[in-house]
Amino acid sequence: MGPAPSNVKHPALAGLKLVFVKREGKGRGVVVAWDLVDAGRGDRVLVMREGGAAVRLLGRGAAPVRTVLVANVERVDG
Repeated sequence: MGPAPSNVKHPALAGLKLVFVKREGKGRGVVVAWDLVDAGRGDRVLVMREGGAAVRLLGRGAAPVRTVLVANVERVDG
């Protein structure tokens, strides 16, 4: 995971950090997400990829958002 620099952002997203997230498991690859949990490089995070819920979490009206980080994962059992 690391920063995804952006020169231009929609006004509803001002002040939010955009990051690259490396996926684990079957759907490996990289996604871009808005960081709502102030995650750092190497942190394991929970990613939500559903636009309507992401917009509601942001609480910023009709922001053009689909993917957000919603939690830092401290441990995985099993």
